[in-house]
Amino acid sequence: MGKSFDVTLDECESRVFSVRKSTGKVQLLSTSRHITQGCAEIKSLKQSENQISISAELVGGDDYKFYVYIPQGFNLKENGKVKAEKISGEVYCFTYKADESKVYDFTIDFTEK
Repeated sequence: MGKSFDVTLDECESRVFSVRKSTGKVQLLSTSRHITQGCAEIKSLKQSENQISISAELVGGDDYKFYVYIPQGFNLKENGKVKAEKISGEVYCFTYKADESKVYDFTIDFTEK
């Protein structure tokens, strides 16, 4: 990837971009609950060789999205709790609609090829 990119914005539109150093492994990039993408709603985040576990305080009725980098050499395992959508290249968006305001637990499983 280059050191710059072009972005087209509509009138009165704003965007927040998050830059993370690649670890070469599966990693959480950002979430939709906080404007700074600083993951302020996350109460706990754990990562092992084949799993990312997140506990996040969500707002009832809102869609919660978290973005995960899954590099070549790793396979995502299906998870019925959250819907995964490939956004671009090796970035996936996981979406969950919270029924009520509370802390939710999510687990993303993956394997190395």
